[in-house]
Amino acid sequence: MAPRAPFHPAEMDPHTDYPQWKQRVRYDSSACDGELVLLLGPAGAGKSQFWTQALAGHVPQAPGSSVAAAAIDWSAFVSLDGDEMREIHAGFCARRRELGQQGSAAASTCGGHACNGTSSLQTSSQEAHGEWLHDCKQLHEAMKPVTARFKKLIISRGIVERAPRGRNFAVPLTFSTPDAYEWLAQFREAGYCVRVVVVLVAPFDVVTARVTQRAQRDAALQTMTRQKYDMAFSGIKEALNGALWGSQDSSALCVPSERGVRILVIDSSKDGVHRLLLDVDAHPDADASTRTAWLTTLQCILNDFEHQ
Repeated sequence: MAPRAPFHPAEMDPHTDYPQWKQRVRYDSSACDGELVLLLGPAGAGKSQFWTQALAGHVPQAPGSSVAAAAIDWSAFVSLDGDEMREIHAGFCARRRELGQQGSAAASTCGGHACNGTSSLQTSSQEAHGEWLHDCKQLHEAMKPVTARFKKLIISRGIVERAPRGRNFAVPLTFSTPDAYEWLAQFREAGYCVRVVVVLVAPFDVVTARVTQRAQRDAALQTMTRQKYDMAFSGIKEALNGALWGSQDSSALCVPSERGVRILVIDSSKDGVHRLLLDVDAHPDADASTRTAWLTTLQCILNDFEHQ
């Protein structure tokens, strides 16, 4: 089975896809306060799952905490999750269905597991699976620039709504491409502030396994490397530093809200389970020693996961 011809997706149409996307993410019911939720973590850390659960009111809470993270009005923010954008792209969905059928056929050749028959049959099945993974990876990579340009359109439209405030957004970031820094710079220049930072962490082997499992489920394969994982943690540390210290200069990665910033650090190592490791409600009047202590604790948690 030879790899399919490369997938060349059409651009997303601002006249048809944009209204459909707005309806899908309940855009018009969100708020216009010029605020952001940052969802930070490497690919496979569970950012999309967290957001789905948060909207349903299922957010982890620290034992003995008197202020529940569930009290945050998550519905006031519009998610910029690329998965939601791909779901309305007709070409992507059609190609994914084809690859899903192809993947099922390849798996059924050996009953869904490694062949125990002749070596030629086993080799043939392994080659077919490898070609299928190649096609899944090409599909995901081909959609990256399409969703990035669509996301840029969404942001540019959102920041001018009800000026000078702008539409609230929840922004998932892996920091594996320059786009993450460009989007944050665009928000900062428009006067946006960060209201909540959610950091989702899991060991490298866990997120790598999830990325592969996602390919089996969604027929779209991301490339996960140790370098990308380390880049995610580097970007997270920089974002947390900006959120806690609130530098207003042009080099700041993000600026906290005038109401302060809520920081949640969540261990997502176990599938389907989010364990709250830290919940910081950083008020604007917190002194330097308190902010330093928060940042030190955050960095220790991140270092523990990064070096596993």
